[in-house]
Amino acid sequence: MMIHMFLCLLSSRLNDGEKFYNDLLQQVYCYQNEGFVYIGGDVNSRCGSEQDYIQGVDDINEREIIDLISNKYGDLLVDFLTSCNLCMLNGRADGNNDFTCVSKRGRSVVDNVFTPHEQLDMCTSCDVYLMYDLIVDTGLNFEKSVPNNGPIVWTVNIKKDTACDTSKLGQVPNTDRPSHNTRDFWKYIGNIGIANERRQNIPFKVKTDDGFSSDVDVVLDKWKTDYEKLFNSCDNGNFDNNLLGWVKGNNHVFPTRNCDTLNCPVTRQDVIDAVNRTKLNKAVGFDYIPADSLRNNICIDLLFKLISFCFQNGKLPDLWLNEIINHIPKNDSGCKFDPMSYRSITILSIPCKIFADILNNRLNQWLNENEILCDEQNGFRKRRNCTDHVYVLDNIVKSRKKCKKGYICLSKRSSNLAARGDMGFLSDDALLKVEVFKLWNRLKYDNTSNICKKVHTWAIRRKSSWDYRVLQLARKYNLIDNIEDAINLSNVWDSIQTFEKESWYHEVWNDKNNVNGNKLRFYRLFKTCIGTERYVKVVNNRCHRRILSLFRAGSLQLKVETGRYARPLEPLQDRLCIFCDSSQIEDEKHFLFNCCFYSDIRHELYAKACLLNVDFEYLCDIEKLRYLMCNENMVPLLASSLYSMFYRRKHVVI
Repeated sequence: MMIHMFLCLLSSRLNDGEKFYNDLLQQVYCYQNEGFVYIGGDVNSRCGSEQDYIQGVDDINEREIIDLISNKYGDLLVDFLTSCNLCMLNGRADGNNDFTCVSKRGRSVVDNVFTPHEQLDMCTSCDVYLMYDLIVDTGLNFEKSVPNNGPIVWTVNIKKDTACDTSKLGQVPNTDRPSHNTRDFWKYIGNIGIANERRQNIPFKVKTDDGFSSDVDVVLDKWKTDYEKLFNSCDNGNFDNNLLGWVKGNNHVFPTRNCDTLNCPVTRQDVIDAVNRTKLNKAVGFDYIPADSLRNNICIDLLFKLISFCFQNGKLPDLWLNEIINHIPKNDSGCKFDPMSYRSITILSIPCKIFADILNNRLNQWLNENEILCDEQNGFRKRRNCTDHVYVLDNIVKSRKKCKKGYICLSKRSSNLAARGDMGFLSDDALLKVEVFKLWNRLKYDNTSNICKKVHTWAIRRKSSWDYRVLQLARKYNLIDNIEDAINLSNVWDSIQTFEKESWYHEVWNDKNNVNGNKLRFYRLFKTCIGTERYVKVVNNRCHRRILSLFRAGSLQLKVETGRYARPLEPLQDRLCIFCDSSQIEDEKHFLFNCCFYSDIRHELYAKACLLNVDFEYLCDIEKLRYLMCNENMVPLLASSLYSMFYRRKHVVI
């Protein structure tokens, strides 16, 4: 008979609680079959009212709780206890009712004892001896104060004779120590085969174009051909050559990254961490090796040698390439004779999944360090899942799509024409004019009130009346020719929209009463008609969107704009760029295309533009501007580049 005692200390100053419990779990699996196991120590884990067993599954009595405070280490402790079927002795065995609680605030000192569920009945008492009582009983004298929490003493009742007799029986089951693990009980019941007749078996019959068939070759071929089509696109003979040519032609665009961390040899610690990350009590693969049996030093050493060989030589065992496919019906309404009515789950070898986990963990770490993955990528990333996307999408649908609200941030000196043009807004009184025309039509054909009819007929001929002004407005929109005619309400909105768009275009190109030209001189180089721009919807960063909208409207605080409001007024030819030696006016085109002060930021923008349009570098500045402003794929990067350029300009010291 052997008793294994573990004394543990988890410091509150460390942040690696997961590694502590993973190492402790490995030790428990190594010694739990060699005798009695007890774990005691200070683990700084406060569980509060959390249960240390699975309710409804584990059959043990509840512990008495006097401290409801919990912390992060307490959550890790509960997960550890439920994983290896251990429980706290504090609060369960007979003894004094302080459970190491010596604080006047009612908080327990985090000293605990853990024991397996099978050994809980063998622990008859658990007492705490306070340091104050020990000092008084022994007569010791301490000059300094000492903590009042003392040792924990528990009594274990071991039937020595019965245990010795049982060990001589060989393969006879040990009935003196029955297991209370209900999970193993139901697993054993399932292996017996009870209620197998209630399971829905897949019929050996398929539906074809000619009807139903039970022929072996037809059934197997049907399942094979249907599953071969999954995730396989049509074969295009030119795909590989085109892709290879594209990669060779644009290989210089992408920066070379250091891949040493990806190719470094696999260490034994990598294997240990991957084994500890595997989930227990899961289905085994083709080799029938469960994850529970790998958590020991012998198996870890063997896995380390095998995985190191596979990684260095690029070869995998043939057994790892075999898979077990289980088919689960998608729903009751589907045709059970159609292979596509089943959801297929592939079960891989556990050692193969451990090797894949090592590679995946290494790749994810490298991608995060090099900032390659975008923030929208949640799949296969730690502490992320698709529910984040569902949450964001739900909020977008409810708040922005339903409200149909866009956002641009222009300064008070920006032109309203630019704001209306980018948002696609008509004038403020466009809808009001529709209602005015409806009222005018109703007064003209009102048969219920003779007074209103007479007043309208009389007032329509007086130029100062409301009726006459509406008549002139209708003629302006080409809605009416003669005074006796009625307004065609079916064409009102289309006529107003057409007139508003034409008026907006004429105002944008109106250069009268402007000393240095229209403020929208840059805006009209790429904007030809009123309508909502894509950057309002695709540029999510509000700061980037603000800079882009100011840049488009000609209101960004460049020299060409700030000189307009200088006192005295600075002539246009004197508003030169101070960040380069080109002696050019610092306008939007110079800022985006010519100033060498932003060459490094501009390089990434040009690189992506050349990928999307091979003729981009041969275009003139005006054509480049229109391409960058109007291409939906370029707008987010353009906004980000403009923000970086303006941030550098604003914070640089000349």
